[in-house]
Amino acid sequence: MQSYRFIQTLLIGILTFILPAIACQLSSGMEIAQEEQTATSIATTEKRAIAVAQPTTVVMPIANATPTVQPESNITSRTMPTTRPISSVAPRTVPTTQPTSSATPRPTSTPKPTASPTSTPTPRPSPTRTATTQVGCSSLATPVAQPSGIVTSVTLAQGVDSNGAPMYPTTTFSRNSTVHAVVALQSQGVPAQTRIKAVWFATDVGNAAPCNTQISSPIEMSTADLIQPYIDFTQGPITPIGAYRVEIYVNGVLDRFVSFGVR
Repeated sequence: MQSYRFIQTLLIGILTFILPAIACQLSSGMEIAQEEQTATSIATTEKRAIAVAQPTTVVMPIANATPTVQPESNITSRTMPTTRPISSVAPRTVPTTQPTSSATPRPTSTPKPTASPTSTPTPRPSPTRTATTQVGCSSLATPVAQPSGIVTSVTLAQGVDSNGAPMYPTTTFSRNSTVHAVVALQSQGVPAQTRIKAVWFATDVGNAAPCNTQISSPIEMSTADLIQPYIDFTQGPITPIGAYRVEIYVNGVLDRFVSFGVR
């Protein structure tokens, strides 16, 4: 009995030392197995990641090779939409060529209206020009003058000096100006009772007066009243624009006439 108890106690002692060691070995084995499993899982995930990255560059242009890569069918379906917008962009470039052809025929119709208005206005102004040429007085008969020899000259001027001589001679006067018709007589041999007369006419002043209208009463002077060899006949101020003339008579006979204008 003692030997049996000794063996029992010995076995118990051995078990107390051996069981913890076995438990430690088992636990370490489990940890190693777990580490191996994690390593294998990490390796498989890396392989899968590499496999996922590779079909994006290789499988896109080879769309028909899908049966050879059966486990990666989901990857190929994801890469398919990347090729679809390429075909959708292509038809958008087609209408860009269409407006170029449609824009070219439009300028062909623009020159048509330009030719039509050019022909219409040309004949219209012709009748107006012919009407303007008919406005005004007809040509008057030239008065027949009979020089007496007593009058040496008739000068139209804007004024006279202290001796009665003409100043600023001209045949064109402005509106509302006074016209001086200075008659120069011979210095000797003039009869004392010679009568000198001036008559003023509006030859053509448009609608202001009829053609060849006498504009004032005749002015007559005698050589017996003369102190100087000049006689100054004045008319004005003359307002209407047009053509005028003054006629000088000696003893009732037309000696000469001078035409002038008012502008």
